Amino acid sequence: MNKKIVGIAGLFAIALLLAGTVFAYRGNPTVEGPNYDPEACGQVEAAMESGNYAEWVRLREENNLPMHGRIFQVINEENFNLFQQLHEAREEGDTETVNQIRQELGLGQGKQFGKLGGSRLGKREMRGNIR
Repeated sequence: MNKKIVGIAGLFAIALLLAGTVFAYRGNPTVEGPNYDPEACGQVEAAMESGNYAEWVRLREENNLPMHGRIFQVINEENFNLFQQLHEAREEGDTETVNQIRQELGLGQGKQFGKLGGSRLGKREMRGNIR
């Protein structure tokens, strides 16, 4: 009986540890997610920085990265240069420019969950599942 309790407690502790590790990256853009691929991330980043919309889309599709959500309804080849500027401003921490471009593109402020300590996805729409 005592060994059973210790065994069950041990399994429970391992399950908690694994669950904490799996969900640790959620909402934190500095933590790499389980699907992070540095090669794919670098290729998508290079396509973004070069302003190559067709390559950006191709790489996202080829690497099975998310292609849903408001951003993919709004961003197209004609306004990709604005999205590129938004990306650069975000990396530089220029929130004023980020907000201005987001408004110009009609992207709003991303997912927000109320005023009581909610959560925001931040870079998630840009990086999808690769981070």
